[in-house]
This record gives sequence, C-alpha cells and structure tokens, in this order.
Amino acid sequence: MRTMGMRHPVVVGVDGTAAGETAVLYGLQEAARNRCGLRLVHAYAETIPMAPMLSVFSGPILHETADRVMSHAVHALDDLPDSHVPLDVVVRRESPVHALLDAAADARMIVLGQRQEGPPRLSTCSTGVSMAAHASCPVVRVPAYWKPDVSFGKVVVGVDGSHGSEGALRAAFQAASTRNAALVVIHAWRPPEYYFDGTGAYAQMVEEWESSVRLTVSEVLAGWRERYPEVEVTVQVELAHPADALVTASREADLLVLGRRGAGWGLRLPVGSIARTLLSRSHCPVEVCPTASRVSRSGQQKAPGGRSFLLPTY
Repeated sequence: MRTMGMRHPVVVGVDGTAAGETAVLYGLQEAARNRCGLRLVHAYAETIPMAPMLSVFSGPILHETADRVMSHAVHALDDLPDSHVPLDVVVRRESPVHALLDAAADARMIVLGQRQEGPPRLSTCSTGVSMAAHASCPVVRVPAYWKPDVSFGKVVVGVDGSHGSEGALRAAFQAASTRNAALVVIHAWRPPEYYFDGTGAYAQMVEEWESSVRLTVSEVLAGWRERYPEVEVTVQVELAHPADALVTASREADLLVLGRRGAGWGLRLPVGSIARTLLSRSHCPVEVCPTASRVSRSGQQKAPGGRSFLLPTY
C-alpha cells in the first residue's frame, strides 16, 4: 500500500461494496481536480456475530479482512488516469463515523457511497446523515450507479433562506468554476393545501412570492457573479415541494449542493426530511456543506458585497 502524509485531502469511506468502489472513483476524480491528496478510510468492528446463539468473528480474522478490503481498493486505482495523486490509507477498529471524523479533521471533503439496500455500513445514508451533521468539511454522497465518464456540464444548488444557503452557494460556484460547468440555482416552495381555495387570492399570493424571491435571489447572486464571472448562472423558482424539485433537477446534473443545518430560522438542511430525501433519491452526487460562519448580528446571512440573504423558508 502507498502511504504518505498530506494536507487537506479528499477522504473516502471504503467498505468493500460496489457502492464503496464508486465513492473511491469519485474521490480520486475530485482529488485530481482539486490537486490534493486522497485518503481512503476503512473501519471495522471488534466482533461480528455470525448468527444468534453462534460464535462471532473477531480479532485477526476481521483485521485480515479489513486489510484485504483496503488492498483491493488501492490496487483498483493503479491503472486509472488520475492514479498519480498522493494516496494515504487508514484502517481503524472503531465505528465508521468516528473513524471518518478523525481521519477528516483536515479534509477538503468526505466522500461516501450509497448502496440501494442492505444493512447499515460505511456507505449507508444513516452514516451519511451523521457525517453531514457533524463533519467540519463538505460531505458528498455518491449514488452507486454514478459513472465518472458521464457529464451534463451542470451543477445544481438548492437555496432556502437559511444560514446554510451561503455555504452552499460558495461551494456550488467553486464546483461550477472548477468543472467549467453551468450553475442552476433552485428555490422551491409549495404552500399548505388549505391555501388552494380556488380564488384569486391564492394566485396573487403565488405571484407576489415568485416576484419577491426572484428579486432577492438576484441581489444575493450579484456578488457571487462578480467573484465567478466565468460561471453561467440560471435561476429557477418553482411552485413545488423542494425535495421533488431537486430530485428532478438531479437527473441532469453532475453535482447537487445543499447547505447544512445551522442556528437560525427556516428549514435547515441537512438532517431534515428534505436532505434525507436527497441523500437517498438524488440521481447525482449530493454535497452537503457546513454552515457559513459569516453571519450578521441580526441573523441575516451576508453574500459577497454585503447583501442580506432573506428568502421565504420551505
């Protein structure tokens, strides 16, 4: 195995599954794109029960299996175009969440695979939600069917007016710039059913909401556009449930970016129902970003140029 020290690597959870292998491929691509190192992490339990009332696997057997899983992941990188990136490996006997958080203390991002079914492992959505809630860096969940050679040239970011949205915008603009991709900014909202009264009042409310959102988003994006003039930006304001709108957009995107839950008002991703839906149903990799630290005393977020970020909440 190759091992070497590095700063700000891309950290990938390795678990020996096909989904885990896909996550390694994504992590390698991101490490090459960002010109940084790649750190592979595998965690294994102290004991694993075979079946009720039977003996357990433990000790040397599990350690040997863990080394074999990691060796397979490392050797799979040897013939890939980006295999030149610095590589570090970590094999730990502890919980996946603890092992990943420790290995990612200085990471650029954490990458996890997502299997479609089966018992909880390093690649499951539950681990992804835990990591997204606690990691100090972005956490990316990669669908098992993601292909490194398929590109739509598009990054999608969901904004909702919470403190997490500024961090999401920062990451989305950076990703679009690095990938030479277009950026689609989506804000979606659907009022409670009791507003659907069939009167003109509902239509007027929707019209005022859309006009207000478009104006606010335009003001917020002005600073980001100045910072990333090379990024083509499209704004979509949709009268739909946010999860449905973002799942649909993910069908033709290379990356979907969400902000992380933080202090403040509004629906705050990622551990709410919307983020859980996206972590399990998105058709493209999902990146959940930590909350931006630059918040004004009044609780309003500040975009580049000092504009307040106040959108209707989901």
